[in-house]
Amino acid sequence: MADDGEKAMNPTDRRPWLGALALAAVALAGAAPAVCSAAPGAEPAERACPGLVQVVVRAAVATHEMAHAVVGCHAGPLDLPVAAHECVAYVALFATMEPRLRERLLAKFPGTGFSSTLQINDMNHFANPNQFGVDAWRDNLRRRDRDAWLREVIAGRVVETWPTDGP
Repeated sequence: MADDGEKAMNPTDRRPWLGALALAAVALAGAAPAVCSAAPGAEPAERACPGLVQVVVRAAVATHEMAHAVVGCHAGPLDLPVAAHECVAYVALFATMEPRLRERLLAKFPGTGFSSTLQINDMNHFANPNQFGVDAWRDNLRRRDRDAWLREVIAGRVVETWPTDGP
């Protein structure tokens, strides 16, 4: 019988695997103290609970890092490009972020996502990781079957590996 970790990544299982990551991320974030106060113009929930944004962001970042671990365990080729890892991890980050905070963050970045899978590459990620993450999220939202798309990325069938001159 498969354990919960195996069930979470089983494509025939209808439970979303991001939900399991989100629960773990919230547990991790909750263990870290929120130390700052609400900013001027903060949402009502932020004013009622100073530091709420930081806890929510910590949870999303923890989810991002756990997604890297999951991708590493289930990736097809051993040399999966960094951009493939990051694409999945940023989708997990934004998928588990509180919606109003996510919208406020996304509003700071222009664009509609990647216009081609060729833009999902290590150079774009290294040049501007924040824009890359926003583009990965927006690109994912346009996908008809998002779960299948992410499985293709993890299997190494989407992000191209660029040849190098070195050994």
